[in-house]
Amino acid sequence: MIIAIDAGVRKCGVAMFSEDGVLLGAYTVMNPERILRGVVAWRSMVDAVYSTIMAPDLLVIETMQSDGRVITDALDVQLVAGMIIGRSSCAVITYTPRQWKGQVPKSATIARIKQDLTPAELRQIDKKATHDAFDAIGIGRYYFSN
Repeated sequence: MIIAIDAGVRKCGVAMFSEDGVLLGAYTVMNPERILRGVVAWRSMVDAVYSTIMAPDLLVIETMQSDGRVITDALDVQLVAGMIIGRSSCAVITYTPRQWKGQVPKSATIARIKQDLTPAELRQIDKKATHDAFDAIGIGRYYFSN
């Protein structure tokens, strides 16, 4: 199984794919730690993600790029991504947002992803999925197309 993750401090998008690229599921994992920041929040988010996934054969995860946002926010997200990677025991591939989607707005990214999926794959997306889950799908689809 290939797992794609769009990392974040308060929520992460997770998408699961078969070895041949079929979407098996996609959802948003919320961080149960809603108040504290720093290490407590990072660990809580990583624990929440790992409580929902089985051992993947490959982890595909988005890493941060310098894009004008407040650097501490970007570093927080990168630390969560790094902790997810550090906890994995499988191969890991990383992409920046610029690599897999360029400068496309979230609404256009979601529309493109939905258009590219089969009806069966669309049914695999959790009804409460946020844009983070769709980003995870996009990251995984990018992996399979390259």
